[in-house]
Amino acid sequence: MNRLIFRLSFLLASPFLVSACSNSKKLQYPIENMVEVNGLMTHYLDFGGEGAPIILLHSESWDATTYKDFGPLLTSNNHVYAITRSGYGKSEKGDYSVEGQGIHIIAFANEMNIDQAIFMGNSSQTSELTYLAENFPERVAALVYFSGLGGFPIDELYDDPTNSYEMFARVGPASNAQDNDKFAINLTRRSYRPNFLHSDSAKINIATLAFKPNKENHGMMLGPPSLLFAGSRLMDSVRASFPPSGLKDYLDKVAMDSSFRKEIINEIQDPEAKEYFLRLDQDTAFQREVYQTHFDLILPALVEARERHRNAIGENLRLIQLEIPEISGYEYRDNPDLIIDHILQFLENLN
Repeated sequence: MNRLIFRLSFLLASPFLVSACSNSKKLQYPIENMVEVNGLMTHYLDFGGEGAPIILLHSESWDATTYKDFGPLLTSNNHVYAITRSGYGKSEKGDYSVEGQGIHIIAFANEMNIDQAIFMGNSSQTSELTYLAENFPERVAALVYFSGLGGFPIDELYDDPTNSYEMFARVGPASNAQDNDKFAINLTRRSYRPNFLHSDSAKINIATLAFKPNKENHGMMLGPPSLLFAGSRLMDSVRASFPPSGLKDYLDKVAMDSSFRKEIINEIQDPEAKEYFLRLDQDTAFQREVYQTHFDLILPALVEARERHRNAIGENLRLIQLEIPEISGYEYRDNPDLIIDHILQFLENLN
C-alpha cells in the first residue's frame, strides 16, 4: 500500500544536487540547506529571487524537493523558499500536530529573518495554511491553496460507522514511512479544527487565491478515497475525471488489474487496515455501504465546511476555475501551466 499511496501522491521527485559555484561568487539556485529551528535541524530549499518572501509547504508524503521545478517559476518578483516540515524528509522529528507544525513554520520564518510571507500549499497543508491565517495573521501576507477550499479534518470523517476514512488514514501517506507511525500522526493531526467551523464571526482577512475545477463537486465529495484506492468500480467516473497523468494510469491499473491490487493491499503493514482493505476489495455489498454512507453522512458536512471556509475569507478570496473536471492539488508539479499565470497575476496584484 505504501507504493500505492506514494504513486497516488504523484510520482516521487528524484533527488538533485545543488551547489555554489567554486569559481564565482554567484550562487547556483536552488540552494539546499539545513537550519536549526527550535532545536530541530530543518531542511529547506532557497530558490533565490528578490521581493516579498514565499514559503512553499509540502503535503504528507513529500518534502521540499517536491517544489524543485515549481519554485523557480515564482522568483521573478519574489524570494522563494520551500521548507521540509519537521518530521519529514531530512528534517528532524518534532510535533506532528497542525498547531505544532504551524508554530515550527513561523519559527523557520524567524530564522530566515522573514517578518511576513506568502504561504502556499496543497492537500493536507490546507490545515496549516488556515492555522497560520487564524493564529498568526500578522505574519501572513497572502495564501494560495493549490487544492481549493475545505479539506481539513471534520468530525463526520471520524464518526463514519464504516470506518472508511479511519482505515484510509492508517495506510495514508507519510514521509519517512518506515520511521514514522502514520496512525499516530493521523490521530495527532485530525484533532485540528479551524475557528470558522464553530464561529460565524471568525474571519480570515488575508488575500487568498484558491482553485476549483469546472464542476461544483469534485475530489472527496464524489466518494470516499478508500474506494478509489481499493479500485472499486463505483469510482469509475471519478477516475475518468482525472486529466492524463501518472496518477490516472496508476488508478486505472489498480481498478483493472486484480493481481496488482492484491499485491498492493498485501503490502499494508497495519493488520487491521490490511484486513479492512482485503474485505473492501472482495465485498461489493460493503463497497456500496461505504459509498452510500459517504453521501448520507460525509458529503453534506464537506459541503458545509467548504462554504464556511469561503465565507470566512469573504471578499479577500480570489477563486479561479480551471477548465478541468478534477483538481489534484499537484498541478504545480504535473501541469504547472494550468495555474502559474493565475498565481503570478495574484502576486503582482499584491504589490
